[in-house]
Amino acid sequence: MISDRKTLSNFFENLILKKSGDLYAEQKDIGLAIVNYSQTVKYNPTDYRAFFKRAQMYELRGDIRMAMDDYLTTTKLNPKIYEAWFKHGMYYYNNKNYHYAIVDFTELIKNNPNNQSHARLYRGKCYLNLDDPQAALDDFSIALHLDPNDWEAFYHRGCLLRKLYPRQALQDLSVSLLIESGDENINAYLHRGILYSDNERYDEAIKDFQSVLAISQEFAPAYVNLGIIYMNVTMNYWK
Repeated sequence: MISDRKTLSNFFENLILKKSGDLYAEQKDIGLAIVNYSQTVKYNPTDYRAFFKRAQMYELRGDIRMAMDDYLTTTKLNPKIYEAWFKHGMYYYNNKNYHYAIVDFTELIKNNPNNQSHARLYRGKCYLNLDDPQAALDDFSIALHLDPNDWEAFYHRGCLLRKLYPRQALQDLSVSLLIESGDENINAYLHRGILYSDNERYDEAIKDFQSVLAISQEFAPAYVNLGIIYMNVTMNYWK
């Protein structure tokens, strides 16, 4: 009986601590939120939600290493927590530890088969950085199957296909620009312009290089490619 009462008391104390942590988190009192979540996991070391919430608080406070430790613990306790895997993988990706990032994104994909498009995109980018174009191409293609509005996946796949399948590359870059035509996607204009030049579609190439310069007047490759066209094609030496 005494043991049952103690267990029940610990349960309610743990619940109160967790609810207090949530309340402090809502009030943006990061320090007290962390204290309460820390007490929660002390009472219940398998409470993945408390680890996850504490990780978010550590991240807000700028304690990235401690946040990543808690995200990793969260994934061990509950492998289906998508954001914990993604945050941990992005930490490695942003620090150029691509092999480790691939491990995290692969686990995310395995444990979240219905929510994996972003993981496919970033795992593909990791493979690009590790000089594995076929694996990258596979991931970008699956990412696009899962999310047809992913302009980044269209852009990267278009760049990969420029040499072998220029027509498909042109289509991918065009769709990418149709979805996102702002400064985030400036390189798509550049690469599509180069493809147009390679196919002797110089008027369209000029428009793309000019679109680059309309976004950024300091983008040197656009000037170089325009200069080559003006010099070798239009014979407009003054330009």
